Amino acid sequence: MAMWVRFLQFSALCTFLLSGADKRVFQSQIDANAILQRPRRSNSFLLEEILQGSLERECYEERCNYEEAREHFEDLPKTDAFWTVYYDGDQCNPNPCLNGANCTDKIGGYNCDCKELYDGVNCERDVSQCHSEGPLSCDHFCRPAFNSYHCSCAEGYGIHTDGRTCLPAAQDPCGRAPAPRLNEQNRADPRSSPRPRLSQQNPRSSPASKLSEKNWTGSDSRSSPSKQLCLQGRCPWQVRLLDAAGREICSGVILGKRSVLTSAACASRSKTILVALGEKGADEGQQVQVWPDEEPRPPSRDLGQVSPVSQVSLHKRYRQGEPGDDLALLQVYRSIRPGSGVFHTCLPEKDFSEQVLMEPGGDGWVAGALLSYLPLEECQSSLNLSFPLTNKMFCMAGGWRGCGACGGGLPPGTPVVSVRKNTAFLTGLLTTPQTHNCSRGHVFTKLSRYLPWIRQQLELSEK
Repeated sequence: MAMWVRFLQFSALCTFLLSGADKRVFQSQIDANAILQRPRRSNSFLLEEILQGSLERECYEERCNYEEAREHFEDLPKTDAFWTVYYDGDQCNPNPCLNGANCTDKIGGYNCDCKELYDGVNCERDVSQCHSEGPLSCDHFCRPAFNSYHCSCAEGYGIHTDGRTCLPAAQDPCGRAPAPRLNEQNRADPRSSPRPRLSQQNPRSSPASKLSEKNWTGSDSRSSPSKQLCLQGRCPWQVRLLDAAGREICSGVILGKRSVLTSAACASRSKTILVALGEKGADEGQQVQVWPDEEPRPPSRDLGQVSPVSQVSLHKRYRQGEPGDDLALLQVYRSIRPGSGVFHTCLPEKDFSEQVLMEPGGDGWVAGALLSYLPLEECQSSLNLSFPLTNKMFCMAGGWRGCGACGGGLPPGTPVVSVRKNTAFLTGLLTTPQTHNCSRGHVFTKLSRYLPWIRQQLELSEK
């Protein structure tokens, strides 16, 4: 009896539960799609093999290969345009090409179709502008043109057929040591042996070029010149100026066979100025001397290294005691004979000097030490000068020791020379007076602002 009672209770409970349940067997389309989301395949109502390839079916619903994409387009250029974007994304979005260039995407990269006058990977380079560095840069001077740029060379050099390399075109060009001469007993008259033509010279294998590369390049380019050229702080382009008693009063720089540039303050210190130049020549084993033809040579143990000055030309705007326009050109009696220990520097063009040679952070040789060009703002703030700086001046710092108070440091008129492609270019002269603590830097006259005057005086002196 108890078993029948329990059965009836269970039946009543089941009846109650089933009466409250949903009697639907199939869900609605909306409810079903909320659980199983699988879009209908394109062209699935017929056999896919007998239809044209579908881009949606082959490449978006599934991962396709190049052949499946080609079956859809049936055109190689269109297939390639699609595939480069489909394979690794669009490298041209955003457009990396500059100056209005068109970008073409490719697998693993892109190509820029540059407009006229532009070049480079991203068309970032204006082909009409000069290059300061790199394989397309000029050895010496460069001037921009409409659709290109034009390279030129310093006096005594000629342009190579590549349009960029400068080759010596004179017997003793400026800015580099001449080739070693023969011994005295075998030495021939240099005038009897014409120099090879430019077309016969390799731009990197001429004797002067090799000698210059030995002196100014290598694993330690900063120390090489001071060890091999600037012996005891005297560089081959630098001279000492002496008074009548043989005391050194200033320094100067050789600009030509009979011309020396120095400061006007130096040239005004003594009525008699003697020019001492050259250390013992490495190629001749003797001192390089200049003396007037009409005067006897003194004993070598006394003043055998010096030459009198025949004419002094001061800058017309120079005022004694003021640092501005502090320049003078000296003319010696007899032509200076060049050698490995004596040669004259090149004069640069204005833009080349200021934009390339004197770029802030660049290097220049000063009495055998390598100094760095400073920005004008840094110079004004750090040197605490007693006179205002102008755009005809510049500053350098670093490298020079034993300076302290400037009276025992560099002599006035000390030149600054920057080496570019194995050629030495003159950029400045030490101004006078140096009233500041020069351990922080030196102030120099910016010779690029005086090039017309220097060239005019040089032409008169070299006649």
